[in-house]
Amino acid sequence: MRNPAIPRSTDTPRIMLVNARAGARSAAVVRPVAAALGIPRHAILEIGRNGTARELAARAVRDRVPVVVTVGGDGTIHQVIQEIAGTTTALGIVPSGTSNDLARDLGVPQDLDAVLTTLSQGHRTSVDLLRMGRTRIATAGGLALPAMIARRCNELRAGRHRLWAVRLGPAIYSLVAAHQICRGTLPVADYVVRAGQGTPRRHRGSAVLFSRIPTFGGGLQLVPKGTLSPGAFAALVITACTRRALLDTLLRLRRGKRLGRNAVVYNNLRRLDLRSDALVGAFGDGEWLRLRYRTRITVEPAALQVLAPDSPRTVLPATLEEAV
Repeated sequence: MRNPAIPRSTDTPRIMLVNARAGARSAAVVRPVAAALGIPRHAILEIGRNGTARELAARAVRDRVPVVVTVGGDGTIHQVIQEIAGTTTALGIVPSGTSNDLARDLGVPQDLDAVLTTLSQGHRTSVDLLRMGRTRIATAGGLALPAMIARRCNELRAGRHRLWAVRLGPAIYSLVAAHQICRGTLPVADYVVRAGQGTPRRHRGSAVLFSRIPTFGGGLQLVPKGTLSPGAFAALVITACTRRALLDTLLRLRRGKRLGRNAVVYNNLRRLDLRSDALVGAFGDGEWLRLRYRTRITVEPAALQVLAPDSPRTVLPATLEEAV
């Protein structure tokens, strides 16, 4: 949820964090962005060479830097927001990753000239974040199968197949998912799910997804457009447990079709508690977040300051929890 009441920003970005591994675009845009925004060379820091993204973001907060400009994708943003959320330091985005979910949700364009306009003339506004325990999540995350897929995608992007993985763009998620479903181990577990203060429900499933935006991950549509209210998130428990049913579910998610009996949707949540009978992996914003039995996901309202285009948002109606 964005807060339109926050006045237009007059801040000058003072530090740029560059993830050169995020995509082919990263290195190419650094010089023109820095020149246009007046960022000096000593304020351009490369993640890895100059420190981790979290270390550099924490330093920016300590130094009271007004704006941290990230050149990277959702994984880069995930690390940065752990430090700048809840502070007066704002996030500026030059989308250069695979999915760029947060940038897409904010309306930050891919066109470089338009990006520069956003960074120099955009609004300083606030957005909600999700929390999984102590970890902040900008847009979306999940458990079990999608966490395995996210981890494998990151391994491919960091390994000897990096160039191939980068060229695939968002398609890498579908390819890795299809391979994991067809060839890998399916992490089927029994879950106890409690939405808010509601009655706990039991589901046997292979995957859990949750998101505060309707579409993420290069095109996965978690809930129909127009049904997710500001300040809330949705969760999807995929109850398909066979390879054939999972492939069908993946295709339906990509096409925005109803999932039938293969999934249960919880919509417009402020809190969700999950407990599984087996250790399952977790991820947030495409980043691996360790194995766990218990998970609580909550909304952290207006937690992050961002620079965003001057584009109005539509207030969406609330809907009740539904099984589809």
